[in-house]
Amino acid sequence: MQLKALFVQNKNALLYLLTTLVLPLSVSSYWSIYIIQHEQAFHLFTPQEWALAFLITTFTMALALTPTTFIALISGYFLGLASIPWLVMSYLCASIIGYSLAKYIGSKPLKTSIEHSPNLATVVNGIKEYEYTVIFLTRISPILPFALINGVLGILHCDLKKFILAGTLGMLPRTILFIFVGQEVSNVIELFKSGKPMSITQYSFYALLLISVVGILWIFGKIAKKIQANITQNITP
Repeated sequence: MQLKALFVQNKNALLYLLTTLVLPLSVSSYWSIYIIQHEQAFHLFTPQEWALAFLITTFTMALALTPTTFIALISGYFLGLASIPWLVMSYLCASIIGYSLAKYIGSKPLKTSIEHSPNLATVVNGIKEYEYTVIFLTRISPILPFALINGVLGILHCDLKKFILAGTLGMLPRTILFIFVGQEVSNVIELFKSGKPMSITQYSFYALLLISVVGILWIFGKIAKKIQANITQNITP
């Protein structure tokens, strides 16, 4: 199958994935300003108000309106480690919503594309072969957007149980990391500034990034070998 035809056939899914990249950055910029202007009000939130706030963020994260990193930083700043149960539940629900939406939009067109492209089928089958590991590695990465990964894994129709279990385990290290980062700052304006050294948390960030990158490259290296083997087999008389 030609690349152009593949894009046309899956244009809705690609548009959805593009949206998950653009929206979180633009919307979180607005909320950063809002939180700076209303910091004292957030400090006075009751448990019921925080419960409502996390319920709202469940849908904003699922619909790619706010990045999970942003939510974890804010939670760490205002609530510290007490925010972990709230965040885990919010992340879990947001993951399922995002996964289900992407699966509805893109899984059928992708299935049709796979039927016409052996190499694409090899890639998808290779990802499914290492499904648990792929889900864990993409979730542990501190730079891969949450909503984008929901979209990709939903479109690929990954196993939902593995998606929930491996995804939750992968999100925990990066979530706790950014909660600690939020705790380290002294005021809400500093929370949104970049370039501040974070000692052990900074090293942890790079460690998680290295683990995810090396792991993903290793898996896709194996998939690439399978594609090469298929090509060789097809051209061998």
